[in-house]
Amino acid sequence: MPNTRVHWRPALLGGIVAAVMFIAWLFICKWSQIRVAQFSKLYGSFAVVPIVLFWVFVSWQIVLFGAEVAFAAQNCMTYRMEYGSKRANVQSRLILALSVVVEVGKTMMGKAEPFEVAEYARANKIPVRFLNDIVEDLSNLGFMAPISDSDGKYVMLKQPSDVSVRSVISAVMGSGVKPEALGLMSVRPDIEQIVKMNSDGIGGSMADKTIADLIES
Repeated sequence: MPNTRVHWRPALLGGIVAAVMFIAWLFICKWSQIRVAQFSKLYGSFAVVPIVLFWVFVSWQIVLFGAEVAFAAQNCMTYRMEYGSKRANVQSRLILALSVVVEVGKTMMGKAEPFEVAEYARANKIPVRFLNDIVEDLSNLGFMAPISDSDGKYVMLKQPSDVSVRSVISAVMGSGVKPEALGLMSVRPDIEQIVKMNSDGIGGSMADKTIADLIES
C-alpha cells in the first residue's frame, strides 16, 4: 500500500469511498449469481475461473481508487499539477534538484531541520510525485540518503562545500537511460558533441559555485 505517510482525514475519506464502492460491487455480484449459475450448467467448473479473476480485478481497482482518492485529498493543492509533472522539462528538474540539494545541505550545516519530502512539498506547493522522483534520482546519484528511523526524511552524504552546482547539474542531466542504450550514438556523432558542449555550459559562472555558497548567499 502507499509508501508515504497518510493523514487520518484523507485516509478516512479514501476508506469510506472504497467501502461504499465495494459494498455496491458485492450487491452486483449477488445479483449476477443467477447468470453465473446458468453458465455453470453449460460450461461446468471452467465458468468459475474467469468470474473469479474478474472479481479480483474489480476488487483491486476499487482499493486502488480509494488510495487515489486519499492521495488527492491529502494533496488537493497540487493534485492538478501531478499530471503536468510527468512531462516536466529539463529546466524544471534542474531547478527542483538544486533546490532540494540546498535544503538538504542546510541540515548538514546546522541551519535547518532534517529534510522531509512531504513537508517540503506542502510548504512549497510542489507535486509530491514529482518531488519523490527527483529525490529518488538524487539518492541514486549519491547526493543524499534516507534516514533509516525516520519516514520520508533525508540527509546529505557530502559536505555542501564539496558539492558544486555543476556536479549536480551534470548528474541530473546524465541520469536515466544513456544514449548508447537507445541506439542514438549511430545517428549523428557530431550532434552528441554539440549537446555535450552545451550541457557543460549550463549555469555559466554560477555553476562553479558550491552548494555551501548558495546556502550562505
